[in-house]
Amino acid sequence: MRFLFIAKQKKNIDTFQGAVARLLADGHEVVLVVQDRTPAIDARIVQELGAPGLSLATAPAARGDAWRTEAPLVRSLRDWLQYSRAPYAGAGKLRQRALEKLEKELVLSGTAPGLDLAAADPARAARLRRLLALVEASMPADALHREFIARHAPDVVLVTPGVHFGSAQADFVKAARALGIPAWMLLFSWDNLSTKGALHVMPDLLFVWNEHQRTEAGALHDVPADRVVVVGAPRFDEFFTLRPVVSRPEFFRPLGLDPARPTLLYVCSSRFVAGSEVPFIRTWLAALRQSPREVLRTCNVIVRPHPDVDIMDGGDVETVGWRDMPQASGWVQRPLEDPGAIVLRTTYRTQQAFFECLHHAAAVVGLNTSAELEAGIAGRPVFTARVSDGQSDTLHFNYLLHEHG
Repeated sequence: MRFLFIAKQKKNIDTFQGAVARLLADGHEVVLVVQDRTPAIDARIVQELGAPGLSLATAPAARGDAWRTEAPLVRSLRDWLQYSRAPYAGAGKLRQRALEKLEKELVLSGTAPGLDLAAADPARAARLRRLLALVEASMPADALHREFIARHAPDVVLVTPGVHFGSAQADFVKAARALGIPAWMLLFSWDNLSTKGALHVMPDLLFVWNEHQRTEAGALHDVPADRVVVVGAPRFDEFFTLRPVVSRPEFFRPLGLDPARPTLLYVCSSRFVAGSEVPFIRTWLAALRQSPREVLRTCNVIVRPHPDVDIMDGGDVETVGWRDMPQASGWVQRPLEDPGAIVLRTTYRTQQAFFECLHHAAAVVGLNTSAELEAGIAGRPVFTARVSDGQSDTLHFNYLLHEHG
């Protein structure tokens, strides 16, 4: 078979790298498209997945017809109205972000009170959602997207993440379906269905992690149950196979920390979830150092930044490495005015370095991040603190609170 796999970013491809490698090994053809494509990304894909049957392509960046400027507006409106649905009643943070993206699409310099008013009434919001769904349904498949897909003649079109604000990936799904080619959507992350807006064009199949996401697909996006397939979470497959390769003394030596002391690993959340996390970290660290328990006053603390956040300003950056883990590097900062606390960013292209951080930690602390799931896989207890921003005003934080959730 021939698969046309369209991903928004390289990290989306990374999540499904094992599946792509298996398809190639089984003799299938895979045409990979990374919408945020660069020569460096191409080189990495070839290095990681290069095999007979693999090719790379560049897809249209936008529609080429009369809907070119209107389609993003229609979809931004639908993304905003998504958060007027009943399940989002307490998700003010999600609703505000969608509103800000809509205002940006409308080139508004400030909040438009009429927008909030329109979404406040459930009946009015439901009518607007139905109207915009009809507009999307009446929007034809774009000729550029049809020609692109037809030229590559796939048996199946795959898209990921599929659900994303103003998603231009909807045009690939729309074009594939117009050509009679199955369009399958691969869910990238645990929060895509609840935090990234509306599903604008229904795929033929939606592949999700678990039964909870199957329910979520129906409740939040009206996806029929027979179109949802539960396959597990491919992004964590490799993590389950990892084992420590660096001894405790060797791991801590380049970090300048005492391996005899227990270590707490703080995993940072995304900029959206915790935009002001640094003050919280400083307050939390100060509380540790004033604890009546000596183990907390003297423990090592490693702060791991989220990939999309430059954690702290100030302090020199030290590059470190580990003899038994040559594929990974680390970058250390010491901005916390505490000899036992560091900020450590490690190579993201390999998960081994993050696994070593978890393995050598006694416990993990975080607010609302998928790194807490990886901590659970590594067998480490996870602790949090209830804060007002980025937890209860989202949906996906609640998934962390339920056993087997």
